Amino acid sequence: MAAFFVTWASEIYSLIISITAIAAALAIATKEVILCYGGSFYRFFTHPFSVGDRIVIDDLRGDVIEIGLLGTQILEVGPKDLTHQYTGRLVTVPNAKFLSSNIFNETYSSEYILHTFSVKIKSNTTWETEVNRLLESAQKHCNQYVDKAKEHFNKISKKKQLETPFIEPRINIKLKDHDAIHLLVRVTVPVELRGRIEQAIMTDYLKAKYKN
Repeated sequence: MAAFFVTWASEIYSLIISITAIAAALAIATKEVILCYGGSFYRFFTHPFSVGDRIVIDDLRGDVIEIGLLGTQILEVGPKDLTHQYTGRLVTVPNAKFLSSNIFNETYSSEYILHTFSVKIKSNTTWETEVNRLLESAQKHCNQYVDKAKEHFNKISKKKQLETPFIEPRINIKLKDHDAIHLLVRVTVPVELRGRIEQAIMTDYLKAKYKN
């Protein structure tokens, strides 16, 4: 037996090296596929999003239209968070991305959403008037949804043991520049109407601002 191993040692060593090389090549070749399956299992067990949700992964933002074992198809919305309009591009994301990137779900509620957008105004003595105009416009377009939205979020809060959010339109003031004020508008609106209502609020605000 010893003589056999001595005689064939080099051939056995070469065979082991070949098998190892083949295994390494297979591992490299199938790495992305394995990671995609891993991402699918991760999504299945953690439920970060479902079909119809609007999500953000890295620089991509859009609505999920199909989820497969290897990839997820997303209708892009943008550019970035500047609008809520489709860009016309369909993006397929490898499910491996779910293992290495944060996933932001903008529609964790299927009916109503707490929608926030920013308005930049000049820092002068008329800033308070601008705030009031913007708030009045937000109330005009969003107060009709307050009661139903409260009921909706109360159910979610009880189920998830969370504090019920403030539903009525509100404006927070941020000072980022010495010559400008950033007004953060937050409203509660139906998920599918957020873009339209944001534009309606801005249109009425600008009409009131420049009517004279």
